[in-house]
Amino acid sequence: MDRKALDPEEGFVRDLEERDRVLEQRERPDVPPPTVDLIAGLVAGLRLVGRPQ
Repeated sequence: MDRKALDPEEGFVRDLEERDRVLEQRERPDVPPPTVDLIAGLVAGLRLVGRPQ
C-alpha cells in the first residue's frame, strides 16, 4: 500500500479528530452536587491563602 506522506498540519488535525472521537465516547463522571460545591469552595479559599488580612 502506497500512502501519501502527510503534511505535519494534516497529521496534527487527524490526531485531534481521533482524540475528539475518544473523548466523545467517554461517559461523564457522576459527581454529586455537594462534592462539586465543596471543591469549588476549596479552590475559592485557596485564592486567599497568604494574603494579609
